Amino acid sequence: MMSKKLARRAPLTPQHTNTSGLATRLRFWGAGVLTVALLTGCGLRLETTVPQPIVPDANELSRQAMVNDFVLIQQDARSTLEAGTLDAAATATLTAVLDRNAQYEDLLGGVYSSGLPQDDSEFETAASSLSSSQSAAENHDGQAVIDRILASTGRLRTTLPLAQDPELARLESSMAIGNLLLANDLAAAGGLEFAPPQFLEEPIPESVLDLISVHNTTALIQNEDAAGYSLEVIAAMQEPDERATALQQAKVHRETAEFWATTAGISQTAQDPRTVAYALPFELTKDVPVASADELRRLAHGLTTELATGYVDLIALAAPESRMFYFDNAIRATFLDTAWGKPSGPLPYFSSSAQFLAATPEADSPDAVN
Repeated sequence: MMSKKLARRAPLTPQHTNTSGLATRLRFWGAGVLTVALLTGCGLRLETTVPQPIVPDANELSRQAMVNDFVLIQQDARSTLEAGTLDAAATATLTAVLDRNAQYEDLLGGVYSSGLPQDDSEFETAASSLSSSQSAAENHDGQAVIDRILASTGRLRTTLPLAQDPELARLESSMAIGNLLLANDLAAAGGLEFAPPQFLEEPIPESVLDLISVHNTTALIQNEDAAGYSLEVIAAMQEPDERATALQQAKVHRETAEFWATTAGISQTAQDPRTVAYALPFELTKDVPVASADELRRLAHGLTTELATGYVDLIALAAPESRMFYFDNAIRATFLDTAWGKPSGPLPYFSSSAQFLAATPEADSPDAVN
């Protein structure tokens, strides 16, 4: 008789193997694998929700509306250039408009795309509702581009309070001013109509000095008054038939300084920072009693550039509902500045080191004012 050990090692023969249970298990296992494969091949994922596009916040809506404006300006500029109806000077200026707005679009991150298979039309519609009209250029003389820029400026102004990021509001304001300067150049080159927007006639918001420190307020008053004084000196040194611009601008700066002093409640008080005279950047002698025309122009350009830069800075510091008023003043200062020179770079009056301080206890200390 065989031992139990040898019996366990004996090979199984077909008649000893029960295959019915094994075959059933294999059939069920194969069907399960096939089902998972089919579901995977159809793009379905078990227990996975379908991704949804993000809901845009106020910053994103502001950014995308500005990008939409830049895209539309490019479309109008490209359409006009393709028509080939402009002379060389206007063509060069319009090409600069096209290139600058492509740069602005890129700086703001471009047109939104969720990257999802769903249509982004709902998001784009929300942002587009803030941007200017989508009618195309028809006359091909560049006027539609100028009108588009003016519409974009007005649209940005009304939505400046919406941005939650004050630096985004400051950046977009600088871009809008850059486009206004290009529109001014295009009008001059093509004999077209352009007038800088005039918004300052609207009521001044009560919150205009909210969040603006004492230091910033006194600096603003003094800067405007110093510009008025210096332009009066410039006018006195110019020929009689050249004085009109300097005298007119001096009057504007003096009046603006008085407005800020009155609004702050310090006009004609001990806190009023205005003085009788201000230092000039050149020395006059008996032999040279008058500065050169270039020196006078550099002085005026430097003063108005500083003012425009200051107003753009204050857009980021002011209460959101007051940003448009500082934007208005930045536009005013911009087109006073163009009488003496032009800002350099694609972001006019946008300084990486703001000349004004945030409203903090340190900013309002006597040391900060001095």
